[in-house]
Amino acid sequence: MSSYSCRPDEGSEPGVGWNMAKVICGRVQLSVITRQDNRSYIEASDEGWISSVEWLYYDEPWWFNFIRRGWLMRQSYYIFWQIGIFLKLRKKSSVIDYDLIHHVTFGKYWIPSLLVLLGPPVIFGSVGGAEYTPQGLYGVVSKRVKRTERIKRIIETVITRTPISTYLYKKVKLSYAATVQTEQALKKLGVKSVKLLPQSGISSDELCRLKQISASSKNIAFDADFVACSASRLIGWKGVDISIRGFIQALTDLPSRSLLRVVGVGPEMNRLKAMVKNAGAENNIQFLGRLRGLDDVYHVISKSDCLLHAATCEAFGQVCAESLSLGVPIICWDWSGPGMIVDEKCGIGVPVNSDEPINAFAEAIVEISQWSDSRKCSARDAGVKRITESFLWDAMGTRIMNDYCEIDKMS
Repeated sequence: MSSYSCRPDEGSEPGVGWNMAKVICGRVQLSVITRQDNRSYIEASDEGWISSVEWLYYDEPWWFNFIRRGWLMRQSYYIFWQIGIFLKLRKKSSVIDYDLIHHVTFGKYWIPSLLVLLGPPVIFGSVGGAEYTPQGLYGVVSKRVKRTERIKRIIETVITRTPISTYLYKKVKLSYAATVQTEQALKKLGVKSVKLLPQSGISSDELCRLKQISASSKNIAFDADFVACSASRLIGWKGVDISIRGFIQALTDLPSRSLLRVVGVGPEMNRLKAMVKNAGAENNIQFLGRLRGLDDVYHVISKSDCLLHAATCEAFGQVCAESLSLGVPIICWDWSGPGMIVDEKCGIGVPVNSDEPINAFAEAIVEISQWSDSRKCSARDAGVKRITESFLWDAMGTRIMNDYCEIDKMS
């Protein structure tokens, strides 16, 4: 298993690498190759399953670290890391005959894996990356988001259209796509077998813990009639500015004591605070910054009436899965990863083709503020049920293992 990011008790890419190894390790003889940076976190874990895994560590020489600053340079470092692990595993493969290779993280479709050249069948993903701001929302995202997406499209086109990339994609035995958009992109690149699979999920232990946090938070009184929250990095494509604009627009139709609590830090912080100040909404919108740990974030979400998540181009949306596990409904766009997680029973997926997207988002906030107690209870139960049925790591592990067996039979 190739897992560039792999750390316990973290979300996003590190959590994907960790949980994928965890749900597979007891069913196969597993080796995981990951970055040396992750070693101390892995070895400090007290989870017993890690002793059954052969952990392999690789990093580029220390003088490569200078290219890891900034998004574009991190992608360059990742490509060099891919080359490095290919060379390392090629030597190891001469001693150990691997039956299967699974490339897990980074979860982007547009950088293929060199590991297909080692010989054993390769599973690629689940990967995303073909999710872009839809045309209907292009007028509400910032100039920085538009500029970043243009640059990303150019880079993707250059990388995926090279002869070596074309060859590598055609050698992949099976690819998992996180969204319909990425599924279509992979098929265009010549990947013969593509299946939809969420890029991340919730473990059974984590679901139990989130239920406990939710139960304890309900006993804490809050001095507001309606509370919404946003929890993410404050970067452009996460759409926190859209959530804030929608909430400000909805204020006239919300209960008088309504509050939006924004969790997270990032380069958008000053712009967002200025937006709130200019609108005179400082009494209704709080910026909580970076909290001490994930449990603190979960407590903020669980004490809210809904989570606002207006990301415009996200392959999954871990916070959406966590929010539903906490019994908190979600307002998001009916698009890409979050749109696949949220259905009409546990939240509101706002159409992306609305003539007035901010108005549509504001109307969804007003609608959810007017839900009856029975509707809130129904949404809470439906959210937990949705995670249990479709986004548990255990179930995904079984599905992946079935594909391992099918590929092994054909090899």
